[in-house]
Amino acid sequence: MEINNICILGEDEFGQGIAQVITQAGLRAILRGVRENLSQDLKDIDLVIESFPEDIELKKKVFKDIDEICPFDTILATTTSYLSITELASVTKRADRFIGLNFLHPATETKLVQITKGIATSNQTYDACRSFVDRIDRVAVAVNDSPGLILSRVLVSMINEAIFVLMYGIASRDDIDNMLKLGANFPKGPLEFADSLGLDVVLASLEVLYKELGSAYLPCPLLKKMVLAGELGKKTGKGFYHYD
Repeated sequence: MEINNICILGEDEFGQGIAQVITQAGLRAILRGVRENLSQDLKDIDLVIESFPEDIELKKKVFKDIDEICPFDTILATTTSYLSITELASVTKRADRFIGLNFLHPATETKLVQITKGIATSNQTYDACRSFVDRIDRVAVAVNDSPGLILSRVLVSMINEAIFVLMYGIASRDDIDNMLKLGANFPKGPLEFADSLGLDVVLASLEVLYKELGSAYLPCPLLKKMVLAGELGKKTGKGFYHYD
């Protein structure tokens, strides 16, 4: 199966970025919100990519609804990096055509896409999606269905530990970031990177991982306080750094 027509569900900046990547590769992409009437839009779609927030009940409802609308051979994909692909697929009648396609934010700048098979995902579905990722000039990485996959699981734990180091006064903000940039050749330090992701996103990620995997992912109290104060990073103008 060759994927040529794609619908992205989710109209925020992340969904827009995925749509841009796809259209720049010469494929057809439409961007729609969950409340729109999709019965006409999805009649000739090869792949639906859902990019809503990490809310399992919301995602289940979305997939249950679109499963009833899409043609039999349409592949359904989710961008989640925390929720179970197998569990999300279970609300549909096409678990063999359900897969995880975890684009990274911002989708227009990051080359990696983590591909995750659920327990029932067919090899044909995986092969079609792997070919699709190649065609949009992205690099595919195969990951087993597990909370946090690879990048998020490793990245947010590093960010969380950096915040603990700051909170305990072990080192300053700039010294923590410079240590990783100059000592480990990271393009951004962990606190700077947290600001770019959004501290609310980091906290939500840690809370999911803490629930699923235990105390190693317990969110730092300083992170919680900053989120409660609305200091979320670049998007609010203030996080660990200040932004004009």
